Amino acid sequence: MLVAHYIPWRAIRAGKQLSDSKGASAAITTEAAMMCIKRAMRGFVGPKDIFRNPEAIFRFFEKTNGSCPFDITLSNEGDDFAVMGMHFKLGLYEHQSAGALEGLQKMIFESKFAAEHSINDIENINIVAYEPAFGIIGDPAKKTPSTRQSADHSMVYIVSTILRKAFETRDLLSKLQSFQNLDGVWKMLMLEPKDYGHQALFNKQTRELMTKCTFTHGGP
Repeated sequence: MLVAHYIPWRAIRAGKQLSDSKGASAAITTEAAMMCIKRAMRGFVGPKDIFRNPEAIFRFFEKTNGSCPFDITLSNEGDDFAVMGMHFKLGLYEHQSAGALEGLQKMIFESKFAAEHSINDIENINIVAYEPAFGIIGDPAKKTPSTRQSADHSMVYIVSTILRKAFETRDLLSKLQSFQNLDGVWKMLMLEPKDYGHQALFNKQTRELMTKCTFTHGGP
Protein backbone atom coordinates (compact mmCIF):
# COMPACT_ATOMS: atom_id res chain seq x y z
CA MET A 1 0.00 0.00 0.00
CA LEU A 2 2.85 2.38 0.79
CA VAL A 3 4.51 1.96 -2.61
CA ALA A 4 1.28 1.76 -4.63
CA HIS A 5 -0.38 4.84 -3.14
CA TYR A 6 2.27 7.21 -1.91
CA ILE A 7 3.98 6.82 -5.26
CA PRO A 8 0.68 6.51 -7.19
CA TRP A 9 1.41 4.20 -10.11
CA ARG A 10 -0.77 1.77 -12.08
CA ALA A 11 -0.45 -0.96 -9.46
CA ILE A 12 -3.74 -0.06 -7.75
CA ARG A 13 -5.66 -0.35 -11.04
CA ALA A 14 -4.19 -3.56 -12.41
CA GLY A 15 -5.83 -6.96 -12.27
CA LYS A 16 -9.24 -8.53 -12.77
CA GLN A 17 -10.89 -7.49 -9.50
CA LEU A 18 -9.63 -4.34 -7.80
CA SER A 19 -9.31 -3.80 -4.06
CA ASP A 20 -10.80 -1.39 -1.54
CA SER A 21 -7.59 0.59 -1.61
CA LYS A 22 -8.15 1.57 -5.25
CA GLY A 23 -11.30 3.45 -4.34
CA ALA A 24 -9.62 5.02 -1.33
CA SER A 25 -6.40 6.02 -3.10
CA ALA A 26 -7.25 9.74 -3.17
CA ALA A 27 -8.12 9.69 0.53
CA ILE A 28 -4.97 7.75 1.41
CA THR A 29 -2.83 10.24 -0.51
CA THR A 30 -4.64 13.16 1.15
CA GLU A 31 -4.03 11.59 4.55
CA ALA A 32 -0.31 11.45 3.80
CA ALA A 33 -0.39 15.03 2.48
CA MET A 34 -1.93 16.32 5.73
CA MET A 35 0.83 14.63 7.72
CA CYS A 36 3.42 16.30 5.49
CA ILE A 37 1.78 19.71 6.07
CA LYS A 38 1.86 19.21 9.84
CA ARG A 39 5.52 18.19 9.74
CA ALA A 40 6.46 21.15 7.53
CA MET A 41 4.65 23.59 9.84
CA ARG A 42 6.81 22.26 12.68
CA GLY A 43 10.01 22.86 10.75
CA PHE A 44 10.57 19.44 9.19
CA VAL A 45 12.58 19.98 6.00
CA GLY A 46 11.78 17.96 2.89
CA PRO A 47 13.73 17.44 -0.35
CA LYS A 48 14.65 20.52 -2.36
CA ASP A 49 13.86 21.23 -6.02
CA ILE A 50 11.68 18.16 -6.49
CA PHE A 51 10.43 19.47 -9.85
CA ARG A 52 13.89 20.09 -11.32
CA ASN A 53 15.79 17.27 -9.61
CA PRO A 54 16.81 14.81 -12.38
CA GLU A 55 16.14 11.88 -10.02
CA ALA A 56 12.61 13.02 -9.10
CA ILE A 57 9.48 11.15 -10.21
CA PHE A 58 8.43 14.27 -12.15
CA ARG A 59 11.48 13.88 -14.39
CA PHE A 60 11.25 10.12 -14.82
CA PHE A 61 9.65 10.16 -18.28
CA GLU A 62 10.65 13.59 -19.49
CA LYS A 63 14.30 14.58 -19.42
CA THR A 64 15.07 18.30 -19.38
CA ASN A 65 18.14 20.49 -19.12
CA GLY A 66 17.44 21.42 -15.54
CA SER A 67 14.03 23.01 -15.89
CA CYS A 68 10.70 21.71 -14.64
CA PRO A 69 8.97 19.60 -17.36
CA PHE A 70 5.57 21.26 -16.74
CA ASP A 71 4.01 24.50 -15.56
CA ILE A 72 2.42 24.77 -12.12
CA THR A 73 -0.70 26.94 -12.18
CA LEU A 74 -2.16 28.26 -8.93
CA SER A 75 -5.16 30.58 -8.70
CA ASN A 76 -7.44 32.16 -6.12
CA GLU A 77 -10.22 33.33 -8.45
CA GLY A 78 -12.08 32.56 -11.65
CA ASP A 79 -15.26 30.74 -12.66
CA ASP A 80 -13.74 27.62 -14.19
CA PHE A 81 -15.12 24.49 -12.51
CA ALA A 82 -11.64 23.17 -11.80
CA VAL A 83 -8.76 23.10 -9.36
CA MET A 84 -5.32 23.74 -10.85
CA GLY A 85 -6.70 23.00 -14.33
CA MET A 86 -8.19 19.65 -13.32
CA HIS A 87 -11.97 19.42 -13.65
CA PHE A 88 -14.18 17.68 -11.13
CA LYS A 89 -15.78 14.40 -12.14
CA LEU A 90 -19.39 14.33 -10.93
CA GLY A 91 -20.39 10.96 -12.38
CA LEU A 92 -19.08 7.76 -10.85
CA TYR A 93 -17.15 6.23 -13.71
CA GLU A 94 -13.61 5.99 -15.04
CA HIS A 95 -12.64 9.23 -16.76
CA GLN A 96 -11.57 7.44 -19.95
CA SER A 97 -15.14 6.24 -20.56
CA ALA A 98 -16.52 9.79 -20.88
CA GLY A 99 -16.34 9.83 -24.69
CA ALA A 100 -18.27 6.58 -25.04
CA LEU A 101 -20.87 7.75 -22.54
CA GLU A 102 -21.39 11.02 -24.37
CA GLY A 103 -21.77 9.12 -27.64
CA LEU A 104 -24.38 6.83 -26.07
CA GLN A 105 -26.28 9.71 -24.51
CA LYS A 106 -26.21 11.59 -27.81
CA MET A 107 -27.76 8.58 -29.56
CA ILE A 108 -30.48 8.39 -26.91
CA PHE A 109 -31.11 12.14 -27.12
CA GLU A 110 -31.22 12.39 -30.91
CA SER A 111 -32.72 9.11 -32.09
CA LYS A 112 -34.75 8.25 -28.99
CA PHE A 113 -34.14 4.59 -29.81
CA ALA A 114 -34.50 3.56 -26.18
CA ALA A 115 -38.15 4.62 -26.27
CA GLU A 116 -38.91 2.78 -29.50
CA HIS A 117 -37.11 -0.50 -29.00
CA SER A 118 -36.25 -3.05 -26.34
CA ILE A 119 -32.99 -4.39 -25.00
CA ASN A 120 -33.57 -7.60 -26.99
CA ASP A 121 -33.37 -5.62 -30.24
CA ILE A 122 -29.67 -4.88 -29.64
CA GLU A 123 -27.35 -7.33 -31.36
CA ASN A 124 -23.96 -5.72 -30.75
CA ILE A 125 -22.45 -2.67 -29.06
CA ASN A 126 -19.04 -1.89 -30.54
CA ILE A 127 -16.92 0.76 -28.84
CA VAL A 128 -14.05 2.34 -30.78
CA ALA A 129 -11.48 3.62 -28.27
CA TYR A 130 -8.01 5.12 -28.38
CA GLU A 131 -5.16 4.48 -25.98
CA PRO A 132 -4.99 4.55 -23.03
CA ALA A 133 -8.76 3.99 -22.75
CA PHE A 134 -8.60 0.88 -24.95
CA GLY A 135 -5.99 -0.77 -22.74
CA ILE A 136 -7.32 0.38 -19.38
CA ILE A 137 -11.09 -0.11 -19.33
CA GLY A 138 -11.35 -2.12 -22.54
CA ASP A 139 -9.19 -4.71 -20.80
CA PRO A 140 -10.81 -8.18 -21.17
CA ALA A 141 -10.00 -8.76 -17.47
CA LYS A 142 -12.57 -6.09 -16.61
CA LYS A 143 -15.34 -7.48 -18.82
CA THR A 144 -17.09 -9.33 -15.99
CA PRO A 145 -16.55 -7.28 -12.80
CA SER A 146 -17.92 -8.69 -9.56
CA THR A 147 -16.94 -5.86 -7.18
CA ARG A 148 -17.79 -2.16 -7.16
CA GLN A 149 -14.07 -1.36 -7.18
CA SER A 150 -13.69 -3.05 -10.56
CA ALA A 151 -17.08 -2.07 -12.02
CA ASP A 152 -16.29 1.65 -12.19
CA HIS A 153 -13.26 0.81 -14.34
CA SER A 154 -15.18 -1.49 -16.67
CA MET A 155 -16.45 0.35 -19.75
CA VAL A 156 -18.57 -2.71 -20.57
CA TYR A 157 -20.39 -2.41 -17.26
CA ILE A 158 -20.65 1.39 -17.33
CA VAL A 159 -22.11 1.59 -20.84
CA SER A 160 -24.47 -1.35 -20.27
CA THR A 161 -25.76 0.08 -17.00
CA ILE A 162 -26.53 3.50 -18.48
CA LEU A 163 -28.24 1.85 -21.45
CA ARG A 164 -30.33 -0.34 -19.13
CA LYS A 165 -31.31 2.71 -17.07
CA ALA A 166 -32.48 4.42 -20.26
CA PHE A 167 -34.76 1.49 -21.11
CA GLU A 168 -36.09 1.38 -17.55
CA THR A 169 -36.80 5.13 -17.28
CA ARG A 170 -40.52 5.79 -17.27
CA ASP A 171 -41.82 8.33 -19.78
CA LEU A 172 -38.37 8.54 -21.37
CA LEU A 173 -39.70 10.00 -24.61
CA SER A 174 -41.55 12.85 -22.90
CA LYS A 175 -38.54 13.60 -20.74
CA LEU A 176 -36.22 13.70 -23.74
CA GLN A 177 -38.52 16.18 -25.47
CA SER A 178 -38.21 18.55 -22.51
CA PHE A 179 -34.39 18.57 -22.64
CA GLN A 180 -32.60 21.32 -24.53
CA ASN A 181 -29.24 19.50 -24.64
CA LEU A 182 -27.32 16.51 -23.29
CA ASP A 183 -27.15 17.94 -19.76
CA GLY A 184 -30.63 16.66 -19.02
CA VAL A 185 -29.84 13.19 -20.33
CA TRP A 186 -26.62 13.10 -18.34
CA LYS A 187 -28.35 14.07 -15.09
CA MET A 188 -31.14 11.54 -15.66
CA LEU A 189 -28.81 8.60 -16.38
CA MET A 190 -25.75 9.54 -14.31
CA LEU A 191 -24.34 6.60 -12.39
CA GLU A 192 -24.76 6.86 -8.62
CA PRO A 193 -23.39 4.76 -5.72
CA LYS A 194 -26.42 2.45 -5.92
CA ASP A 195 -25.50 1.67 -9.53
CA TYR A 196 -22.42 -0.13 -8.19
CA GLY A 197 -24.25 -2.07 -5.51
CA HIS A 198 -24.68 -5.85 -5.59
CA GLN A 199 -28.20 -5.72 -7.08
CA ALA A 200 -27.14 -3.45 -9.94
CA LEU A 201 -23.86 -5.24 -10.49
CA PHE A 202 -25.58 -8.57 -11.14
CA ASN A 203 -28.67 -7.22 -12.89
CA LYS A 204 -29.71 -9.78 -15.51
CA GLN A 205 -30.37 -7.26 -18.28
CA THR A 206 -27.11 -5.43 -17.62
CA ARG A 207 -25.22 -8.71 -17.84
CA GLU A 208 -26.94 -9.54 -21.13
CA LEU A 209 -25.91 -6.19 -22.59
CA MET A 210 -22.35 -6.71 -21.36
CA THR A 211 -22.04 -9.91 -23.39
CA LYS A 212 -22.94 -7.91 -26.53
CA CYS A 213 -20.12 -5.36 -26.07
CA THR A 214 -16.99 -5.49 -28.24
CA PHE A 215 -14.01 -3.15 -28.59
CA THR A 216 -12.12 -1.84 -31.57
CA HIS A 217 -8.89 0.08 -31.22
CA GLY A 218 -8.86 3.32 -33.17
CA GLY A 219 -9.66 7.00 -33.23
CA PRO A 220 -7.37 10.02 -32.87
